[in-house]
Amino acid sequence: MTSAQQYKNLEFDKLLEQLAGYAGSELTRDLIRNVEVVFHPARIDENLDQTAEALSFMEAKPGVERPAFSQLEDLTGLLERMTAGELVDAQEARSLLRFLGLCVDFSMLLGHISLEEYPRLADAAAAWQPQEQLTSRARKTFNDEGEVRDSASAELGRIRAKLRQFESQVGNAMSSLFSSVRERSGEDPLLTIRSNRFVVLLPRALTGMYEGTIIDVSGSGQSVYFEPTGVASLNAERQHLFLAEDQEMRHILREFSSRVAAEYTALTANLAILVKFDYIFARARYALALKAMRPRLNREDSFSLSNAVHPLLYGEFVPETLVFERERCLVISGANAGGKTVLLKLLGLYSLLACLGCYVPGEADLPYLSGLVADIGDEQSALANLSTFTAHLQFLMALWEQLPADKATDYPLLVLIDEIGTGTEPGEGAAFAYGLLEVLLGQPVKLAVTTHYDVLKTLAFEREDVKNVCLEFDQELLKPTYRVLDDQPGQSFAFAIAQRWGIEPQVLERARQILGQEEQKMGAILTALEDLRKTAEDKSIEAARQAAELARIRERNEQLLAELKLEKQKFAKHVERVKQELERRIDALLTETKQKLKKKARQSTRKHDEYVKAASKSAGVARAQKAEVDQVVAEVMQQLAVAADDEPADSALLSVGDAVVIEQSGVAGEIIELDPERGEAVLVVRGKRMSVKLSKLQRATQERQPPADLLAAYRRQASPTGLSKAEADYQSPTMTTSDTLDLHGQTIEEAQEALDAFLSRCLLAGIPTVRIMHGIGTGRLRAFVQDYLRRHQQVTNVRSAPVAEGGVGVTFADL
Repeated sequence: MTSAQQYKNLEFDKLLEQLAGYAGSELTRDLIRNVEVVFHPARIDENLDQTAEALSFMEAKPGVERPAFSQLEDLTGLLERMTAGELVDAQEARSLLRFLGLCVDFSMLLGHISLEEYPRLADAAAAWQPQEQLTSRARKTFNDEGEVRDSASAELGRIRAKLRQFESQVGNAMSSLFSSVRERSGEDPLLTIRSNRFVVLLPRALTGMYEGTIIDVSGSGQSVYFEPTGVASLNAERQHLFLAEDQEMRHILREFSSRVAAEYTALTANLAILVKFDYIFARARYALALKAMRPRLNREDSFSLSNAVHPLLYGEFVPETLVFERERCLVISGANAGGKTVLLKLLGLYSLLACLGCYVPGEADLPYLSGLVADIGDEQSALANLSTFTAHLQFLMALWEQLPADKATDYPLLVLIDEIGTGTEPGEGAAFAYGLLEVLLGQPVKLAVTTHYDVLKTLAFEREDVKNVCLEFDQELLKPTYRVLDDQPGQSFAFAIAQRWGIEPQVLERARQILGQEEQKMGAILTALEDLRKTAEDKSIEAARQAAELARIRERNEQLLAELKLEKQKFAKHVERVKQELERRIDALLTETKQKLKKKARQSTRKHDEYVKAASKSAGVARAQKAEVDQVVAEVMQQLAVAADDEPADSALLSVGDAVVIEQSGVAGEIIELDPERGEAVLVVRGKRMSVKLSKLQRATQERQPPADLLAAYRRQASPTGLSKAEADYQSPTMTTSDTLDLHGQTIEEAQEALDAFLSRCLLAGIPTVRIMHGIGTGRLRAFVQDYLRRHQQVTNVRSAPVAEGGVGVTFADL
């Protein structure tokens, strides 16, 4: 029995069919449909690691082509026949050529799968044996149609060349006959082949006029296929060449079959590896399609699901969250058609998917298991003489045979039972189910059951290893919400559902009268519990909202405080640099003045007193200027400290109309559009629109700029125009921007910084197409550059350069 059949009641067969749809070949799809679930932890970890590495490979190396797994065929029988000495026909030769082509493509793929980066994938391909020599021989032997090539051997080429000469020789031999027939009939005779012999199609009335043999008659009987005597010898020789051709082809095919026989073991191993990789990448594509995540496996017998979704109901299923950790039995209750059975199946399917190495929707923490058994659905059968209850008993007998003999086993058996104890008198059925659960809790199992029996719901209040959960039912709308409520038993709401379906009110009223007092008490208790739960849940939601808001405000305040502190430090350093520069200039001016005065003093001793007075005056002026600068700087620093300590932090985020500066390039602009969800802003820079990531922008606030006189002095010292180098570059009307960027020898980080500034300059300069030189190397820098350009908002097209302009070592991009 296959796993698909064994777990059919969990709809595992349908899930495998869904997974098979992501495989490339029918051969792999058959493998998936008949896969055997193995619960061994090492195998599970290996399968999940393979899927993880396949996803990583697809993300990291999207440009690497994978083999066309859709061309995979089951060639086991063909290889066995060729090993036994059979010769291949054209169709079989085509199949073999496709397989060998896949082997070549897969060998190229393995060149990108290193043991260090992808150890599980590399291990899965450890037995791979490239077939270069056999592939080369096959391509020399067969053409694309599977026919033996003329060049397969020198002898075959000679024979076929001579056969091609026969048509012209026959034409020459029949030239006089053609002329004669044309004169007699007024029509051109037709040279054709009949019974593998060159013949002429003649009117029956003319056959007696020429020597030769009638080979065949046309369908109408009015014409005959006539072999002239002069052509008979050529046809005989041609027949001998056909025999020689056939003999030589058999020799070539036997020799090729012997080569295949010598590689039989390697070829069958390669076929199995190709199927395995098709299966692995099918799991990866399945994970992407379902936006699934890797399940975590634990040895604590713990289930924990968050936003879990039934894979077969993806897109129309309410995500469910369930915690089933230290308890050993989960009792699931709630309304009819409320989702209890689906939740039970979800536990089983997630466990089976993890064993196969498949990712699952949502987050899942699952236990390693020794096995899984499930009793779900109505298995009654008239042919097998089984009622619903006896079918459940048959399941329990099979279950007892699967229970581990050693109760100290490492991993539990997962047991799933739907509507436990049903199919018989309710009182006896409930008692039977109660006793069954108590006995099974003494075994190494992890139990999950669904029920409507109130007595089973009380187990969770009597035992710590039993837990209640229920599926929520909206009593106002009278329909299920399918949300899992933790640690709470649920009501069946049979009367409410019947009322919603339009059952006669007197029927429901009479039913409520007949319902026992104990059942009514239990229902009232469960209703009260539900009301308390909703009240507590509402308060919890509000408390969580307030806590989240408080945390957000606290985080924003801390962020603003840190920004203010940083700005204060940066401005203090700036003021100190301006002060030092002014002091240096004043000292230089004083020194220059002294030198000039000394020179004049040497020229005239009579002016000694004047020199002393002038020097004293200059020194006094310099000291006064220095004192004035010190006073201004001190005042600015004092004002800065007061502003940092006393003014509240600016809580406004970036908004339309803000002046900002782009990091690294230093370009200033104004925000005209803002998209916080995508993390982008559209700026106007010198009349041009630019899209920039918010993370690359800094606010250009006036409040935190140095005083105008100090800033102007500093800018005049840094640049005659008073602009930064980046601003001068961008604002210079005579600036010329190159359309080429050379990234040779740069790291990924250096290349990204260079690309940012380069593209900004080119966009402002209006350059339509840029050229980035990155070289070939290992290909990592090229892959980064092309991926970066494709994701850039202002880039419309990315392509490798023509061979004459650098080929794959250069990338062109249209802006």
